[in-house]
Amino acid sequence: MEFVLRLRPDIHAQLDSIEQGIRLAGELEFETIQAFSTYFHETIHWWQHVGSTSGLMLSLIYPAQTHVTNGDLVEVLKDIGPIKSIRKYDSIHHTSLKNRDTSERINCILNNWHDIEFFRRLVMDPKEASKVVSSPFFECVGHSYHMAWGHIISLLSATFDRNFEVLPDIRAWEKKFAVLTQKKVVGFYYGSQVRLPPLGAREIFEGQARFSQVQYLYSASDGRMGWDDFKRIGMLDGLYKEAFEVYLKILDKPWPNTPVDSIVGLFLLICDIAINPTDGFPFDIYHFESFVISVDPGTRFLMLCQLVHRDHPELVNSIQRYTKEEYVEISEILCKDIICQTPLHAAERFCEWSSTHPGFQELLAQETKFKFSPKNLPVRVFLQGSCDFNTISFKPLNIFVGLESGLLVIVRGGLN
Repeated sequence: MEFVLRLRPDIHAQLDSIEQGIRLAGELEFETIQAFSTYFHETIHWWQHVGSTSGLMLSLIYPAQTHVTNGDLVEVLKDIGPIKSIRKYDSIHHTSLKNRDTSERINCILNNWHDIEFFRRLVMDPKEASKVVSSPFFECVGHSYHMAWGHIISLLSATFDRNFEVLPDIRAWEKKFAVLTQKKVVGFYYGSQVRLPPLGAREIFEGQARFSQVQYLYSASDGRMGWDDFKRIGMLDGLYKEAFEVYLKILDKPWPNTPVDSIVGLFLLICDIAINPTDGFPFDIYHFESFVISVDPGTRFLMLCQLVHRDHPELVNSIQRYTKEEYVEISEILCKDIICQTPLHAAERFCEWSSTHPGFQELLAQETKFKFSPKNLPVRVFLQGSCDFNTISFKPLNIFVGLESGLLVIVRGGLN
């Protein structure tokens, strides 16, 4: 929501003491390697927020809330003045407001803001769903997801694709979601049963970052650091291991022998697929009834784990070299069975936009000079960081861990 990558001063000092270049693990003090591992962990969080579909949507929530409420707020301001909070004002005056237009606008402001906010809270932490469901502004899960997704894409459209030439045309969604409400499809009408997973994006984000960091340290120590060491120093406490433990429980598998076991690699891939839904963005909605299931990262994570356990137990041992080829092949199998596009196909779609669509090309041209047109300026600045596909790389820190050789190669670059 307000992502800032911060490191302690002592970690910065450790990193700044090393000259740029390639090193073997044995050439570095362990404190330096550990500092890099922290940097690595936090950099993964950065790329989760700007480089995954779920992260992009969550990161654009504040701008979307501003975008959708601004027009009404400006008009309400003319009538009642600069009042905070609007919600408190409404609770006191909603029955006594003489200006009907102001009353309707306040209603729109509060409902639009809460719809998007509920989406964020349910995606990030479904364990707190009771606080959302009990709100008088809560309609249903499907409505919150539809409104959030639609308003965010509307924001993107207003920034670089006003005619929906490449973005999914959200104008066609309204009638199809309305049919689900009329038919009282579970999750899409007021008072509907609420079905949510036991974990959300928060657990998946932290699990993916932590187990990647653990793999890094295991390889950097040439296998001398084991699970007991990581547990002893608090790297596998609470939130950091919740997603992995759910994964092992569904697969009915014991804790693996080493951090580079194939089952860990499959876990990291499932995390990646879970946080990269493709329905609604960048592709259109494939099946409206299953929209929530298709885009909710926690639900996707559970479905993928259950799919491996039920239909593809052989995939548990399928990641041996941690190659792109292994990940592409396995993601094709899993995504086909849950009926969605792979993250690679989504990336190909983005590349197509950046090479053919004038709005995207204008955005990338502005990025080269870091000089953006003022309209929706924050969105333009943020989006270019997510979608600079011609130079896509692990910019802040490029790390290659040679799992077979036990070598650690570190290339430290600046924040571009």
